[in-house]
Amino acid sequence: MAIYIHLADGQCRLFGPDVRLRVSPTVYYYPDALVTCDTAITGDDVEVTTPRLIVEVLSQSTEQDDRGVRFAHYQTVATCQEYLLVDAQRRVAELFRRSGQDLWLYQRHTADDSITLESVGLTCSLATFYRRTRL
Repeated sequence: MAIYIHLADGQCRLFGPDVRLRVSPTVYYYPDALVTCDTAITGDDVEVTTPRLIVEVLSQSTEQDDRGVRFAHYQTVATCQEYLLVDAQRRVAELFRRSGQDLWLYQRHTADDSITLESVGLTCSLATFYRRTRL
């Protein structure tokens, strides 16, 4: 919700898990959330190929895939600047930020840390992502 509110009426849009992310002609995923700033994408579109930020919420059943094969595919998408993993078991978020063609920087955020999503120009407390949860 924090990302959605931050984007407001700007050029970039947040999409939820019902929008398909195409990473190749034969591979696609349904990430928990993604942001694209592609003005050709509308609210009626069901497929995105130009994400700027991809967010996955980790669970026991998806964590291995989110860290492995999905991340490997997401790295091949030239427009993807950040990949955020939000833990569903504890207040921890891991951010991977593209820093070069094949280089991704890693940041781990916990408890009361602030997190900066440069791809969308948002800085907020990690607690914001866990508002109204039991964590």
